[in-house]
Amino acid sequence: MNKQGNDSFLKNASETNRLESFSDGVFGVAITLLALEIVIPPNKSMTDGGLIKEILALWPKYFAYLNSFVTVLLMWIAHHTLFKMIKYVSVPLFIANGFLMFLAVLTPFPTRILGDYINTSAFRTAAVFYTAFFVLVSIAFTVLWFVVKGKKALLHAHITEQEIKKQTQIEFIGLSCNIGITVLTFFNPWVGLILNTGMWIYWLVNIK
Repeated sequence: MNKQGNDSFLKNASETNRLESFSDGVFGVAITLLALEIVIPPNKSMTDGGLIKEILALWPKYFAYLNSFVTVLLMWIAHHTLFKMIKYVSVPLFIANGFLMFLAVLTPFPTRILGDYINTSAFRTAAVFYTAFFVLVSIAFTVLWFVVKGKKALLHAHITEQEIKKQTQIEFIGLSCNIGITVLTFFNPWVGLILNTGMWIYWLVNIK
């Protein structure tokens, strides 16, 4: 694409709506896929008591599902909040957003690993893998923001320098917290997972 084509693309506000609509769909798919990880294999000889035990035994998957569901929900809200600041899009922004969408759809994988291995001797690895995945998510959000921040023509005219600095701080703190949580998870998986869940509060406070 030539420079003139890039400028036309940059100044086309409808592309911003298309990108956000596409992203909304991806987040919806990610949340749907999470639920598909909770499965009890069919067993025609299953008794009522046996089925109750099977349902209760799935608590690790319920825990992993709940944590990931809320996290993806907050990712979607944070994404929407970010795009309220964006007027135009660029090719680098499409690519950065694509990386974030890639991770959003991949969320069921670490969720399944965590749910399958909480009650095993591989719990530490599963928990570190799970929390490290959200470090990648934080990196994706940070990259997305820096693509926008690096070309202020993408932002609405009313966005102030103070708002830009605040958003930058939010992304850096979130990334730093997730890195710290992953390191701590290596030493104490349950504390790490609890803090990982506690990040909900941080994002809720900073979503406007």
